Amino acid sequence: MKNEECTCSVATVPYAAYESTMEREDRKHKRDFIIKIILIVALIVSNALWIRYENSFEDTVTVTQEGQADGDGNILLNNGGDMNYGIGETNGN
Repeated sequence: MKNEECTCSVATVPYAAYESTMEREDRKHKRDFIIKIILIVALIVSNALWIRYENSFEDTVTVTQEGQADGDGNILLNNGGDMNYGIGETNGN
């Protein structure tokens, strides 16, 4: 049995086989690039539609605060945000 070495090299591969493999890879890369672009556009459109859908719900909250002093010593807030403890008293003094 002889000690055989691999004589595989680029020169032993036929040029037609090499060229067809390269063309196939180029088509594959082009197809992958187009698919990536389509997926990115689909992601952006999907996110924009979700944002539009979520913004369609109008959340309005109306807070009304009313109060009157009955002279019973109730603590009420005036327009400045200070507490009114009763007649003649200011800020708990």
